[in-house]
Amino acid sequence: MVTIEQKLSLFSKLLQQDIKTEIGDKIESMEKEYEEIMLEHKRKVDKDADDIVEHARKKGEIKRLELISKAKMQTKKQTMFTKEKYIGVFMEHLKARIGVFKRTTEYKAYLTYITSKVEDLQSYHTDFVVYMTQEDHTQYGDYILEQLTSTGVAKERLSLAVRDDSMLGGIVLDSPVKNLRIDLSIAAVIEDHRDEIVEQLFQAIGEVGGLDE
Repeated sequence: MVTIEQKLSLFSKLLQQDIKTEIGDKIESMEKEYEEIMLEHKRKVDKDADDIVEHARKKGEIKRLELISKAKMQTKKQTMFTKEKYIGVFMEHLKARIGVFKRTTEYKAYLTYITSKVEDLQSYHTDFVVYMTQEDHTQYGDYILEQLTSTGVAKERLSLAVRDDSMLGGIVLDSPVKNLRIDLSIAAVIEDHRDEIVEQLFQAIGEVGGLDE
């Protein structure tokens, strides 16, 4: 016959076994949940790490492109500066050559040529101020008036005036009444052909060792 103590002992063992089994199941479940949490955390950490690396790579690439762009811009500025420098030097030499040319007999022939280009001057029916450099006014003033009147314009419609040396040479005819200006100065000729002069200049010097690169 089973005693009450024996029944209590058996019940206690069964209870302990149930508790042990339940706790074991819960521990196993918690371990699985913990493992899943750790795997998810690892995936997130790996993704964040990959994102950081990718961001750094992209940032590095952007920085590299910025540096290349900056270098190209600096090179372009230096190229433009060098070209302007060569153009400036050339123009100074050109002005010096013009100064030499104006002391030759060919310059007088040049003045004859440009005054012949305004043969229809009388058709404007207005007075003109004829501007010249101080040097040309002194040396060729009367000659210019003579050449212009030979085209048919009345001498009383012409008056000579001095303009600064920036015109380099030649003449400028100005009619304030008609708001008309005929610029036959050497400076105007150079400006009109500046692009051609610059192109020929850099062709002649071989783009200064590759300035366009």
